[in-house]
Amino acid sequence: MWRLTQSEDNERGVVSIVTALLMVALLGFAAIAIDVGMMYAERGQLQNGADAAALAVANNCANGSCGSYSATALQLADSNANDGVAKVDSVTFPSAGTVRVATSSRDGAGHDYIRLAFASIFGIGTSDVHAAATAAWGGPSAGPATLPITFSDCQFDLSGTVQLLRYHMTDAAHTCSRGTSGLVVPGGFGWLQQDPGLCQSTININASGGIAIGSPGNNAPGNCNSVFNAWIATIAAGRPAITLLPVYDQTSGTGGGNFHIRGFAAFRVLGWKFSGGTTAPLVFHNTGYSPSSIDCSGSCRGIIGKFVQYVSLDAGFTPGGPDLGGRFVALTK
Repeated sequence: MWRLTQSEDNERGVVSIVTALLMVALLGFAAIAIDVGMMYAERGQLQNGADAAALAVANNCANGSCGSYSATALQLADSNANDGVAKVDSVTFPSAGTVRVATSSRDGAGHDYIRLAFASIFGIGTSDVHAAATAAWGGPSAGPATLPITFSDCQFDLSGTVQLLRYHMTDAAHTCSRGTSGLVVPGGFGWLQQDPGLCQSTININASGGIAIGSPGNNAPGNCNSVFNAWIATIAAGRPAITLLPVYDQTSGTGGGNFHIRGFAAFRVLGWKFSGGTTAPLVFHNTGYSPSSIDCSGSCRGIIGKFVQYVSLDAGFTPGGPDLGGRFVALTK
């Protein structure tokens, strides 16, 4: 009959010990894999909640009232948590036009922590998880002017009055007197140098001294028909066609001239007449206004509409510029 020798019996005992030690190590790895993964998932939910809350509060503030910002932040934090429960540690306003929302974990029983599944074996039963986000709002300091054109600050009127912004505006029509030959600028109401291949001009009032280079000529850029068609479709659908137009306060140079951009203003477009054609999309709703001086017919070239208050979360614009009615909201941290 076969029997274990003393040596073999001792080895069997060693295997049992090694297996027990390995089980402890495996449980440790399980704690790391599961509990750390759960903590990362919890932090992701908290970060989403903080981001959404900061944007919501900033959007309310940009619209003129921050409202019940603590309740707004808690609602967004809770709705972004998988269990529907989170904690808002604080809602602060570190500087003008900025809000910071800090969130942390809370379990379904109302405890300010989350329970760990495996780490409790090693005496670590709970963990705090935190996240924070900062959002800003205000007039844009940088972004793309969808139509590469600028207008004078003395034509800016936020009263809601329908206006005609004309090309080749003379001093007789307004109080500006900055150019030669009776024009506001050399060449008149000016186009801007376009971004290559696009119907836009990217402006940054904090770079290059806030100077935008002008582009001479009376005709609308050839690649802007898509913008005009989009406006037509928006207006036909009964929605406001809003564009951000750069406002200049100083000019220099000759030809198309250079423009010192003061900021961006939101303009609701109602109609227009551009050179290069006699029908849409270059000519649209250019007559029929009261008073008739707003009509743009004959040799007139310009845009009809009104300056408006406007708030957007468009990530293409950076807050931090003068408030000329157009305000943008963006995450900064």
